[in-house]
Amino acid sequence: MGYSTEGIYPTILTERATADLPQSGASNQYALFTITGNVEILLLRGEVTTAIELQDCDLAIESNPTVGSGDTVADDVDISDDAVGVLYTVSGVFGASLFKSDTGAIEGQTSPFTLAAGTLDLLTSADNTGKVKWTVLWKPVSIGATLVAA
Repeated sequence: MGYSTEGIYPTILTERATADLPQSGASNQYALFTITGNVEILLLRGEVTTAIELQDCDLAIESNPTVGSGDTVADDVDISDDAVGVLYTVSGVFGASLFKSDTGAIEGQTSPFTLAAGTLDLLTSADNTGKVKWTVLWKPVSIGATLVAA
């Protein structure tokens, strides 16, 4: 007979300080968060804190596990000329486009997903100026699991 784990694992909010977008010196990719163990992502949200320049640029989120191969958590969305306050979030369906809203409100993530140890990475298609602050609501699903800002 099984038992319920409801309420055993706490829900944790982790915020990554606002940072420049990845540049080509870093292959237009960097780690947003570092994960140990297994974690369930309930909400991943970005907020533009410094306007993004007017130049073609797409933004995507990928998993980068320490064992195995990664996957596209959220596919490209055009971020050219995004203003301060624009919000981004993922649907939770791998490969679906990243959501974007400039209305001050955005739908929540519809599907939680689990990530193994490794990193959750941000990718851009070009060198653009601008800064985004990322927040993740998550819970551990293995003993000792952590998720911290990279």
